[in-house]
Amino acid sequence: MKLGIIYSVFTVFLWALYDVLVRFVGVVWNAQPYVFVSFTSLMAALTLLVVSGKGSLGLKTIKQVHTWGFSFVSVFMDIVFIFILLEISTTEANLMIRLSIITTALICKWGLGRSINPKNYFGYALVFAGFLMVAMNLPEKVRAISIFLTLIMVVCQSLRTYVAETHPASNEASSWLDNCRVTGYVVLVTSFAFIIMGLIVAYAKTQLSAQDLQTLAVLNSFPNLSDFVHPHTIIAATLIGMFNVSLSSYFYFQATKKVGSDTFLMVGALLPVFTFVMELFADKMGWLSLKTFATVDLLAGILIISGALWSIYVKIYADKKQKKLAPKAKAELLVLRDSIQTAMICFNDDEDLVAKKLGVGKRTIKGIMTTEKPVTKNVKHTIIMNHAQNVAGLDHLTGALNKSSFESKLKSLNDCNKAIILFIDLDKFKPVNDTYGHKAGDSILEGVAERLMNEFTSPNVVARLGGDEFCIIIYGKDKKDEEKLVKKIEKLVTEPFIVEGIEDEISVGCSIGSAHYPTEGNCGLELNKVADERMYEAKLANGIER
Repeated sequence: MKLGIIYSVFTVFLWALYDVLVRFVGVVWNAQPYVFVSFTSLMAALTLLVVSGKGSLGLKTIKQVHTWGFSFVSVFMDIVFIFILLEISTTEANLMIRLSIITTALICKWGLGRSINPKNYFGYALVFAGFLMVAMNLPEKVRAISIFLTLIMVVCQSLRTYVAETHPASNEASSWLDNCRVTGYVVLVTSFAFIIMGLIVAYAKTQLSAQDLQTLAVLNSFPNLSDFVHPHTIIAATLIGMFNVSLSSYFYFQATKKVGSDTFLMVGALLPVFTFVMELFADKMGWLSLKTFATVDLLAGILIISGALWSIYVKIYADKKQKKLAPKAKAELLVLRDSIQTAMICFNDDEDLVAKKLGVGKRTIKGIMTTEKPVTKNVKHTIIMNHAQNVAGLDHLTGALNKSSFESKLKSLNDCNKAIILFIDLDKFKPVNDTYGHKAGDSILEGVAERLMNEFTSPNVVARLGGDEFCIIIYGKDKKDEEKLVKKIEKLVTEPFIVEGIEDEISVGCSIGSAHYPTEGNCGLELNKVADERMYEAKLANGIER
């Protein structure tokens, strides 16, 4: 918790510094704010990716919905903020947006099953009072639209921080380099979204007449095409993106992961304080003129910041006072976490599928993995029983059945009328490990299993016996179907694979042996040996040693 709070404070400090730098670059170098934000994000992303180098989770990050959701919400937030600033001042907007402290707590309660300490209600009341103080002091003609736009902005900010906290690739990253890489790709996608949106609007402005532009005053806040090649903007964005935004982006994801999005936004309420101190320093140095604050804004800021500090205190105090679990309860919690983690590996981090297989809700799983609270007997029993039935019998790399589970299926083969057993051994698999490494080899095994399981769904059975050996039981088939099935499997396996981080397409072959029940025997285990021997014969026929 303490480390997460430190990360949060450092992130907010960097954000405040960035806000002052944006104002400085805009005033002194006449940089267009939207373009500046877009380019700093791009340079931050490139910096993070250069530092992290090649490695895992890159392609996975780009493919995940969380990455694109984060990017979409970020761009939408920026557009909404532009509309807000047409109605009210930056200070008023920043104070009202702190309502996200409350909305994020509600989202975390609903989405993650995170409880709200009743003592926090006092802090939330102060935040809400500050919000109302600013809102009620707005001119009546802009009050309704300003509150409406602010509420949209608040929800977006809460959702974006929630997405950062729950981003699967970010939570999977274990080293600081992996965290840099994941953050870099998320920020890269976000920067491209900003730049593309800006270019679209800039081009649209070139197609409008001067009268149209005067009517659509909001477009003045968006850049012109010439702003994208403004040299001072590019130079400033490069330096600030490399040294400020890259760090703030990295610590943002780390902070939300360690303390949660709700606590992070509590700390985020300190942003106006940091910004004021930095602007005061810039004013003393003669770099910028200090903004003036209305008395109402100052009082509202004190209320909001006091509410946030109270909530942070309650959070830290509650963690200190939280009773430690008894040794037995702690051991049981670790067993449940291990069971959940094993299921996540088996089902490729598909949270919905894991919840279904373990027989509990996603919120329950999240609570077990993130809190130190005792688990009810009913939940423990449900997870342990379902884990034994639906997870323990699986190969943890591929999600196919493991050897013991497959042998159990073979023993019960006489429960069906007819079936074909196929024994599959990959050809040219060892050179894959030797040339590209074991990680690439594991990806091939996962890919083979995925193709087979997608083709031969339940009640048929796909198993990995170990190494590069697979077995399949296909029910309801006659002896005459063997050749057709063998050709289908050969086609599935030999189709080239694309492995993340490797430019070449990787191909493997396979040798297949088959046996039919009941025409060639009544014992499943014996028939499997027959299929194994025929597979070996097929290998020899292809000139391949086992």
